[in-house]
Amino acid sequence: MITRIYADNYKCLVHFEFVPGKLNLLLGDNGSGKSSLFEVLVRLRDLILGERSTALIFAFSKTVWDRRSVQSFELEIDGLGGTFFYRLEIQHPPEDEPQKPQIKSEKLAYDGNSLFEYREGQVHLFQDDHSAGAVFPFRSDQSFLPSLESQNKRVQWFKNFIAGVNVFQLNPFAMELFSQQDEQFLAINGSNFVSWLRYLSQERPREKRESEERLADLIPGFLGFAFRTQGDRKGVVAEFSKSDENEYQLNLVHLSEGQRVLAMLYSILHGLVGTASVLCFDEPENFVSLPEVQPWLQELRDLVEERSGQALLISHHPEVIDYFAVDSAFRFHRPNGDLARVEAWTPEPGQILKPSEILARGG
Repeated sequence: MITRIYADNYKCLVHFEFVPGKLNLLLGDNGSGKSSLFEVLVRLRDLILGERSTALIFAFSKTVWDRRSVQSFELEIDGLGGTFFYRLEIQHPPEDEPQKPQIKSEKLAYDGNSLFEYREGQVHLFQDDHSAGAVFPFRSDQSFLPSLESQNKRVQWFKNFIAGVNVFQLNPFAMELFSQQDEQFLAINGSNFVSWLRYLSQERPREKRESEERLADLIPGFLGFAFRTQGDRKGVVAEFSKSDENEYQLNLVHLSEGQRVLAMLYSILHGLVGTASVLCFDEPENFVSLPEVQPWLQELRDLVEERSGQALLISHHPEVIDYFAVDSAFRFHRPNGDLARVEAWTPEPGQILKPSEILARGG
């Protein structure tokens, strides 16, 4: 579980620290830094897994009004009975120079003992007994961690954990209707849902069926999803039954936007909670009606507790706020319009108004 996130000189996050719990509701006005926090997790994941170069990941991400040229990020993660500490420094060139952002330093430690370091252009490796190992030069435009085929179980555990950090901002209009292959990871906007559902049906068929059963409680007549081959690709159809017990099928394009989002939300819950390290949802209630939000929130809480997961939600929805605000809410704000700040938020004792009403009145 991530126990601390630190970002400095990243957009509106300057000397910014966030200490999350298992289930976290992020509140605040638009532009208060909530989505920037999710961006930090995505960028660090992409760097550590080697998805993109340093220049592409961190270009144009520095705080506009900050004259310093170095960005820094830190993660603290509980795992394997101890605490992992990861620190990254990104060196940005002066605005009038053509150079690109590069890694200045990078470090991974466990309970205070270094597992890997990069500094002054050199990689420093360490033995299982924490003694110094090989030292060699390495390029500064990418992390060495993706190339580190270490037998050290702690390094591998950390990399697997980072691979399990998922951020979602689901968009039903981006959903592709056909798939040419299974895909293990669901895209941030859910565009490859069909490809990911193919993977889920092969690797975790029970969880796929569980999500379909929950959808059947919300979508009248819904039975499940089935795959149909069309040439060298596959599409998904939703199977329904009518009151006369006759069955029919609908292509995804014939489902409403809300039904497509519900399909993704419940598939994520049952397919990823417990296997993914962290699930981050940016306004998951978009396109979903009020009666459909509450059951999903309840199931999210139950599964996070049952399967030892961690979830962070950004929401402006009254139903979401009222459900989580009592014990797991954090309020983001920018008092002077510049630096983002965050603090735990709970309604004052004795309040008659709902948490969402208190926030709507500026409380």
